[in-house]
This record gives sequence, C-alpha cells and structure tokens, in this order.
Amino acid sequence: MNKLSGAAAGLGAILVTASMATAIISAQAPVASANTTMVNAKKATTPTTLPVPVQGAGKHAVFMYVDTVTAGGSPKPAASCAITNMFQRGQTMAFRMWGIEAATGGTNLTPANVLSAVVKIPGEKPIKMAYGPKDPFWTAAWTVPKNYPFGTLGFSVQVTTKKVGNVPQQQGVFSQRGTPPPSQLTIVES
Repeated sequence: MNKLSGAAAGLGAILVTASMATAIISAQAPVASANTTMVNAKKATTPTTLPVPVQGAGKHAVFMYVDTVTAGGSPKPAASCAITNMFQRGQTMAFRMWGIEAATGGTNLTPANVLSAVVKIPGEKPIKMAYGPKDPFWTAAWTVPKNYPFGTLGFSVQVTTKKVGNVPQQQGVFSQRGTPPPSQLTIVES
C-alpha cells in the first residue's frame, strides 16, 4: 500500500467514524437550535417567555369578538358589509360584537344577560349597541366626522352583564391595545 492510498483509507475511516457518531447522537438526542438549550445529550428544553395577553393577565368573565364592517356613507365603500379596519372621513362603519359570559358556563351575550353594551370612541359620546333582531349579535353604527383626525382609532367595546342567580354583575372590555398598528381600526385619507 502506498502513502496516498493509506492516507485515503485513513480519511475514509475518519469519515465513517464521524458519520457513525453523528448517527448515534442524532438517534439519541434532539439537535440544538436557536431556541433550544441543550441540558444534556439526552434531554433538551425550550425556554419560552410569553408576552402578557392583550386583555391582561387576570381572570376574565366576559369574552368578546369584535369587528368592523362597511355600512355606507360618502365616499361610498367598494362593498357593503365588508370586514375592514380602514375607513375614510364621511364613511359609516358598523361595529359588530359576539360574546359569552364564562361565569355562567359560556352563555351567549344577549339582552337576557346584558345590562349595557357600548362602543367608546375617543372624542365622541358612547354609542349604545343593539342586539339582533335579524342577526344574533350586537351592532352599532358610526359615521366618521369630516374633521375627525387621521390615524389609528383607539376604540373600545364595553359590556356590563346583569346579575344572574349567584353570578354577580360582570364587565368585559374589548380594545385593540397591544395589536400592531396595521391591524387596528384606522381613519385614512381618501
């Protein structure tokens, strides 16, 4: 055997040994990644730090889904009842809300268990929401004044439930706090 073929054989043995070691390690332990800390060769943990939820970290008795849809006005929107978060001055938006009261086992929010439901818009009087009668959810309409400031609109929807049996009166608040600006309700120029 000459020196070159001996070196090639030695290199081959190193590659085979390295491949076997990789296969053995891969078969026994997960591979570390940017978000995984290796504790030992047989166990890995993933440290996770969750942000505080938008609605806060406490217990909640009322849960709501809120969206906005086109409802007319001038300039006329491209479609009627289209879900959007961008409105121009003079356009009318409809706020829609569905919800449940967790303290009563997930009862839908209806006039039977809701004392009040209002939309609060900065610089405007609270707008009462109405339930149904055609659709099983709460709605309120608002036309953007011609002089209303452009930009994100920090609205909130507040629901106060009635005392039902041994379940006390509860309050729920929906806001966009904590959501990125492109997802928030925004008044835009035409």
